Amino acid sequence: MIASIVVYTISLFCPIYFPKDIIADKIISYDFFGYQAVALGWMLFAYVDFFCWLANFTLLISWIFYRKKFANYLVSIGTFLAFLFGINHVTQLNFMQVREYDLTLFGYWFWIIAMLLQIVATKLFQKEKAIIADEN
Repeated sequence: MIASIVVYTISLFCPIYFPKDIIADKIISYDFFGYQAVALGWMLFAYVDFFCWLANFTLLISWIFYRKKFANYLVSIGTFLAFLFGINHVTQLNFMQVREYDLTLFGYWFWIIAMLLQIVATKLFQKEKAIIADEN
């Protein structure tokens, strides 16, 4: 769980996108960071992007209630919602308000990794809890 929180915090301070010119040693500044996406995501209420933003809250709630069984379901739903953004970006279906298809995702991957780490943490905790219950 701690690893998930650390990686999520890293995602907040990373730019969401890196331009494709990074491979050519030309890093172009793109000033939209994870903390800005978290702070302003509620403004997308009328769009599908809003559901991706809700994944932040499913992750937060799963951190708070990681001992409960529903935390694993909650973070799994959140991960699915977060993957919608990446699926839209990779396939360029344009079912969201994304216009930066030419930019490479960067901070997004830290966000996804934080959610996947939380899934593993809640699964391990539930497994450990089941083993202890079987011993008693």
